[in-house]
Amino acid sequence: MQKWLEKLEQVQRDGEGFRLTDYPMHYFAAIQRRNQVNLERMLARIDMTPIDWRILAAIHDRGAMTINDLVDLTVFDRFKVSRGVNGLEERGLVAEAAGTSDRRKRRVTLTENGEEAYRKALSIVATAYIANFDGLSDDELSQLISLIQRVKDNVYRVEVY
Repeated sequence: MQKWLEKLEQVQRDGEGFRLTDYPMHYFAAIQRRNQVNLERMLARIDMTPIDWRILAAIHDRGAMTINDLVDLTVFDRFKVSRGVNGLEERGLVAEAAGTSDRRKRRVTLTENGEEAYRKALSIVATAYIANFDGLSDDELSQLISLIQRVKDNVYRVEVY
């Protein structure tokens, strides 16, 4: 870490020497973008988008959820999640959970058709994830996830100046 820190301090001080590809955030963004493109193409076969997939997967995993909870878990902005939920509702894949009369606290849940769509999408997404992590051992994948979680925690702690 010391070499990284020294290099960043030098870049900060001199205003030179920065190369985008020297830093992990570039790779996180590139991986996320390419994964998104791949999933868009693969999920299109079953008339689904990556947003649809993440919403269905989140609700399948956690049960009935509010839009705000879905925003946090799916890591999409509120507009996209709201639009995605509305589209899934129109298609009969999600429905308003019972007992949510307050529109601001509205919770959505999967329907039977939503569960079926989730299972179809899961097969496709699992295929993509298997390809994404090809060549990594279980230990390497566990270590990668652990490191990324630490970086995520750091990023969420950073104050905006």
